[in-house]
Amino acid sequence: MQSQKKMHQEVQHPEVPSDLKRFSDSNVRASKLNTFVDFPLKDLDLREFSADSCERPVYNLYAVSNHTGNALGGHYTASCRNPALGEWFSYNDSRVSPMSSSQVRSSNAYVLFYEMANSSHGKYQTCRL
Repeated sequence: MQSQKKMHQEVQHPEVPSDLKRFSDSNVRASKLNTFVDFPLKDLDLREFSADSCERPVYNLYAVSNHTGNALGGHYTASCRNPALGEWFSYNDSRVSPMSSSQVRSSNAYVLFYEMANSSHGKYQTCRL
């Protein structure tokens, strides 16, 4: 009989994209859901989804893809935080303009992009070996 050693490794990813369900086809035709979703700009704590041996997995929002329009068509814009300045900017085609952090949350938010906050393990955090 040969002995085998099993190793389990969990790695927390440095980025977590999350899309919000904005389109529904429950009726005869597709429709856009414009429900406001209150999402955190800082300190998104995903501890309940991590192994017990992990440090507190905390993520900060750095970008949002927005969709205006309906299920048949529309326009995409982006809100992004400049990492050097810590300030938010709105990107709409060729126009870039500053925006306040309170303007980042809207009923047009479609995809949220989070990055891991500073970790003692560098960009990737490895847990439970």
